[in-house]
Amino acid sequence: MDRALALTWDDWWDQNYWIGTDFSRPQLLALQQFPFLATAREPMRPPILSWRSWRFLGGRGGGKTRAGAEWVRFSALHGRCERIALLGPTLGDVREVMIEGPSGIRSIERLDQWRPEFNVSRRRLEWPNGAVGLVFSAEDPESLRGPQFDAAWCEEVGVWSHGETVWNNLQFALRLGDMPRCVATTFRWCAGLFEMARSSRTARHEITSLIWQTGSCSKWKPPMRGRNWRVRSWVANCSKISRAPYGGAATLTPGGY
Repeated sequence: MDRALALTWDDWWDQNYWIGTDFSRPQLLALQQFPFLATAREPMRPPILSWRSWRFLGGRGGGKTRAGAEWVRFSALHGRCERIALLGPTLGDVREVMIEGPSGIRSIERLDQWRPEFNVSRRRLEWPNGAVGLVFSAEDPESLRGPQFDAAWCEEVGVWSHGETVWNNLQFALRLGDMPRCVATTFRWCAGLFEMARSSRTARHEITSLIWQTGSCSKWKPPMRGRNWRVRSWVANCSKISRAPYGGAATLTPGGY
């Protein structure tokens, strides 16, 4: 990756990446490593306004794991995050799904020189630039006492065995940097998500499509005939609904978030 390449979170909503054809050299370099800038659907893109927690609710094939992995990778390489917590239902889930899975952090890295190494003995994911991802299991809430982070990815919060306790401990650990943030992906509601919903700094994305069409799926099957996929996203009192008919594309409504 070109060290002169400077990306920001605003690039996720730069429509030149979506519909552009005449790219500058920095844009081509960005797409070389982050093709997801062009292929991600709206709910899979990080929210724009100030937020602390991003809740991504969706079913199978909704793109939850891919969205979380892309957010973590971008945070480590361009988001100035140095210590990122990776939490899953079990340690095996973190390694086999969030790190090594088809949509995991290591699998989606296109450039070998920037692919993070997984240190099994220390339970750490280590990037060449010094950023680290620290692995934790929801089965052990006390393990979050002591460590501190500037970002966190929580996978499948709805099936955590000690969900609310783990979530509360994580909030105390998110205390590094100017704006520590947390992404929570799940397919169903749980106590921790209800707590998130009461916060004015929670961004909520929901997607109802079962199979989605982006770069992480080699084959795409359209949803059931007559069904629409719906995206709902809002921050505080800002709201937006984007709908697409069968076989169509979503429209970006100005003033969403």
